[in-house]
Amino acid sequence: MTSLVAQFTTDVVIWTALGAVALIGMIAMVSPRTFESLNKGGSHWIDTSKLLSKLDRPIDVDKYILPFSRWLGAAAVVAAVVIGILYSRS
Repeated sequence: MTSLVAQFTTDVVIWTALGAVALIGMIAMVSPRTFESLNKGGSHWIDTSKLLSKLDRPIDVDKYILPFSRWLGAAAVVAAVVIGILYSRS
């Protein structure tokens, strides 16, 4: 019974994650402006402790990603579909 519950939970997490990736990919392909606004809304920097101060530097990848959001979206959708197919066969 526990194995069945664990397998079901794993399936739900994987399919939900793949669905989210595919949805974000579709948004990036269909509406780059919406993708950019989602990016701006989700790009909040979280301050970490002094121990991690050397690692606490933002890396601006927006200038590389946003101009190619349609390609990124297509790659995300294709990746989600391929992983979903491979996962469903196992």
